Amino acid sequence: MKRTKLSVLSVFALVALVFFSGACRETGSISTKRAQLIANENMELKKQAESLKQEINKQKELLAKCEKEMLKIPAESAKTHKLLFDTIGKIGRELEDKATENEELKQKIAELEAKLAQKTE
Repeated sequence: MKRTKLSVLSVFALVALVFFSGACRETGSISTKRAQLIANENMELKKQAESLKQEINKQKELLAKCEKEMLKIPAESAKTHKLLFDTIGKIGRELEDKATENEELKQKIAELEAKLAQKTE
């Protein structure tokens, strides 16, 4: 009976040993898979971070370009205003000249009509 108990106990110990060694391998396998998943996720996050850094750099370059262009606006606006006011002044002078010429032509017409009226009498 002692021998049977010892045999059963030995078999039980052997089964327990096999079970625990398999569980350890399974735990190791789960840990390895988990580590691989974490490593893959980290690589993906690094790729995303790099992509975002590149996009940020592009946006910074665009912002710098826009700021540079914005600095040009007041100078260009001043040039445009000067050109506009110069053109308005020129048109105003031409208008005054044409108005004066128009008045002179009206006077000449009136004189010629008066002379014509005297000749026809």
